[in-house]
Amino acid sequence: IVVLISSGCMQKKEMSIKSFNKLISHRNLGLAYLEEERYSDAAKEFTSFIDIAPAEASGYANLGWVYLQSSDKLDSAEIMLEQAMKLSPDNPDIAFLAAVVYELEDRTSKAIEILQNTKSKYPEHILTLYQLSEYFRQSPSAPDLKNAEELLHKIVEVVPGNIAAQLKLIDLSIKNSHSEVALFSMETVRQILPALPADAVSVYNNAIQLLREDDINQSMVQALMFHNFLKSTTYYKYG
Repeated sequence: IVVLISSGCMQKKEMSIKSFNKLISHRNLGLAYLEEERYSDAAKEFTSFIDIAPAEASGYANLGWVYLQSSDKLDSAEIMLEQAMKLSPDNPDIAFLAAVVYELEDRTSKAIEILQNTKSKYPEHILTLYQLSEYFRQSPSAPDLKNAEELLHKIVEVVPGNIAAQLKLIDLSIKNSHSEVALFSMETVRQILPALPADAVSVYNNAIQLLREDDINQSMVQALMFHNFLKSTTYYKYG
């Protein structure tokens, strides 16, 4: 879940202490309601935030995120997030949320364009890298699969403890016949986790052996099984 705590660009215009305190209160309440999934209440708070600070991007971004939770409010989400982008054009989190809207509207090419632009400015923005890798990973094109692997590689360089990205990199590296990359990621996952699920131990050992033998087909089967065993773990969900 993406929540924009603040855009980092609060407008430092003259404002009374009373108004400023109200602004912070609306922001904090809105974020709290978001956490509690009280979206109607959150929308009211962020609308009040915007009334006080109409030049502050985070108000529109957070209101757009609230609208994103309802499939019948995608148009409103797009309006809010595009306004946030106008006010803060270089904020990668806002751009990512806008890309999410475009994807939900079946405007995938526009979403990819936004993400590619963000990647050029913020090459280590994890959410952007991850979403781009998902687009390319689903393509049958060899160049796209190569791009997806490179993006996942960048993610695990920046955040090596991201188990989900490590496992997707393993799967894709094997698919691209890069056994050594997959082997390294398998061993990295084993080092990160304090213990493997009992059922995953033999599968892990089999995958390691098959990767060392460069057996692409059989190692893929074992790697996918290993991936499935780890999907239910806390490390996968939050790593």
